[in-house]
Amino acid sequence: MNIRPIVFYLFLLNLILTFPCLSQAQTIGDYDVVWRSPSSDASGAMPLGNGELGINLWVEPSGDLLFYLSRTDSWSETGRLLKLGKVRVSLSPNPFAAGSAFTQRLNLQQGTIEITGEQGKERTKLTVFADPGAPVLHLLCTSSRPVNVTATSEPWRTAPYDIPKEDSLLGINSAWPRTGTYDYTQAVESADQTLSDPDAVVWYHRNEHSTYPLTLDLMELHSLASRFDDPLLHRTFGVRMSGAGFVKRSPLEIATVRPVKHFDLRLATCTAQTPDIATWEQQLRATERSAANGRKALAANRQWWKNFWDKSFIFVETPDIDTGFRITQLFAAKLDVGLRRPGSLPDQIQRGYLYGRPGLYRHENQGECRSPQLGRRLLVAEYPADVLPNARLGRF
Repeated sequence: MNIRPIVFYLFLLNLILTFPCLSQAQTIGDYDVVWRSPSSDASGAMPLGNGELGINLWVEPSGDLLFYLSRTDSWSETGRLLKLGKVRVSLSPNPFAAGSAFTQRLNLQQGTIEITGEQGKERTKLTVFADPGAPVLHLLCTSSRPVNVTATSEPWRTAPYDIPKEDSLLGINSAWPRTGTYDYTQAVESADQTLSDPDAVVWYHRNEHSTYPLTLDLMELHSLASRFDDPLLHRTFGVRMSGAGFVKRSPLEIATVRPVKHFDLRLATCTAQTPDIATWEQQLRATERSAANGRKALAANRQWWKNFWDKSFIFVETPDIDTGFRITQLFAAKLDVGLRRPGSLPDQIQRGYLYGRPGLYRHENQGECRSPQLGRRLLVAEYPADVLPNARLGRF
């Protein structure tokens, strides 16, 4: 009797029976960063971006959602990379206030931040993401009960800022022409301004002067002044915050007309060197019009991040947390590469627009936290050699 066919079929049967176990292998979602409580302040912020636009987002104990907006090209008169602004979003009744079942998730597979609040049978979910095709931020909400929504810009550059010399000595890229014996008394950044828009909150920063000529003088490169345009002069950057069903209450605030169960709050951003504000505002509006609506943009964003993660990755079981921590730094770098998609500036310059990302590694004493670096089951992403030339699994 020929037993080879029997052995083959037994092997095949064993493979089939084993396959369900294999199908339960780790996924990207196993490494989502999940918090079960709000953050005390901006030190508990989560980062997100699309290569040109970035945010650092957190939820206060009061239940208000706050975030800083940033771009890769928002350079001030003195050559400092500035945040675009700070926004507060309040819901009433507040589904994230004390007493609710709170969850904040950095969804790696979909490139979103999801905030969920549950109180009894009531459930509210906010989904925040950067449009993959435009420098536009979306906040989508689905709530089982109607809520009033208020979105407020909270500016802090409300007066001209004369940068202290001490700041430029800290190595933080602040007005460096003022270091040493060279004192530049014009190293002043202007205040942010608002525009009169009947349907939206619009604010901007515009450089009416520039330290570029002084920088060339300091470096004894006077001859180059006529060959290259000033990259700072008349550079204007800002935000237009609006949404269907929202009305303007003040120069800095919009709110829903009535309680709603769904909303799409949009923040369109623009940076351009223009001869006047009117031209910049036209470009800002064009950016907003070119962006997809919230649902279509969310679908496109999910597809972009799916394609990104599907390029290559491996899962690693580590013997201890210390080894896991070191390997996880590669994971963080992989996420950083995703957040720094091709924008308007070279990749190496973009690294600053999401600086200060403590929220990704929020300390456990701020609330229950599940983060990739806290466990021994890790996701390690593989990269092209030109991205991380020294990133090799064999090092660990």
